[in-house]
Amino acid sequence: SGYEGGPEARQKRLASEVVDLGDHGGWYGRAKARPGNETVEDSVAAGDHLGNGRVAAFIGGQVGDDFSVAKVDSDDGVPVGIKHCPSRSSDSGCRAADRNRAHEPPLRCRVVRIITAVRQTGQMDASFRLGRAYEDGQRIIELAAANPDARVPNCPDWDGRALASHMARVWHMLSLIVEHGLDGFPGRELFPETVAGGEFDAARIALERVDTHMRALVPGAPQWSWATTQTTDYYIRRVHLENLVHRIDAEQMAGLESEIDGDEAADAVDERFVEFAPLREGRPAGSLHLHRSDGAGEWTIKVDGDAIVTTREHAKGDAAARGTGADLMLAVWGRGTLEPLETFGDLNLITEWFELTR
Repeated sequence: SGYEGGPEARQKRLASEVVDLGDHGGWYGRAKARPGNETVEDSVAAGDHLGNGRVAAFIGGQVGDDFSVAKVDSDDGVPVGIKHCPSRSSDSGCRAADRNRAHEPPLRCRVVRIITAVRQTGQMDASFRLGRAYEDGQRIIELAAANPDARVPNCPDWDGRALASHMARVWHMLSLIVEHGLDGFPGRELFPETVAGGEFDAARIALERVDTHMRALVPGAPQWSWATTQTTDYYIRRVHLENLVHRIDAEQMAGLESEIDGDEAADAVDERFVEFAPLREGRPAGSLHLHRSDGAGEWTIKVDGDAIVTTREHAKGDAAARGTGADLMLAVWGRGTLEPLETFGDLNLITEWFELTR
């Protein structure tokens, strides 16, 4: 995937979008473009296994550097290729290099953060999730502090201050549960008090706290939760997706367009139906099929006895909706409408299922 348009369009994309590098010769990866002068944060390290390849070396740099490279050997030690900028046109984006092009000199192309691939819903690793959660948490606080009196369009009772206060409470709650290994919700007496006017400082403290405690978790370890998954994985995923949706709230509040990764959006759809829908009292009188149009992601949700069952498969439902991961996520979470989706069957049934997850 490349940069379309001239230099101005390319600069805009470099400031905000994730560029898929795809897969080639046994390695996988993505490069994420960000503005500023941050240090590259990579989760690709020597010895990592990616597909049928092994990372032999990582060459990083600063945001804005000409290139970042990860050299990958196959399991038998034969060099397969490297990640680098293209040798033909800097407008074509950054992509895999095959064996024949592995040593061609790259042209200027601003690449940052090489991360392990996220190809399937539910398969994002803890490092990726917590990195994204922290970035989105910082973004929420930044926009809330800059727009303290602005209303949150899809949470009309909230302004910027209320959004920051909500995030602080959620981050403290998640921290308390995993820090103490609780088997229920923490009591109110365990939450720190927030002084009026101190909402944004309180949110910053809470974000650092939840980041610290989530990073200390052993993925997959047993841990009570109020949802379906009863391991620490639930909380790592929850803080990631909680921050994603409220980052969108903050950007809508500020009148900004949101950049939404399709894989993360699909994961957010999956979480709502797998983790949250079974907890609700409602039981719609028909099945629903959802189909993501811009990548992997299909779900069939139905009532079986008194249980809500979600399967990740292509199957016919009594009603169906098809759209990009982002459009499906926004509609399911109540941050968008059904309008961008291709729908089939009873619209009221689709709406009933979507509302059940909120």
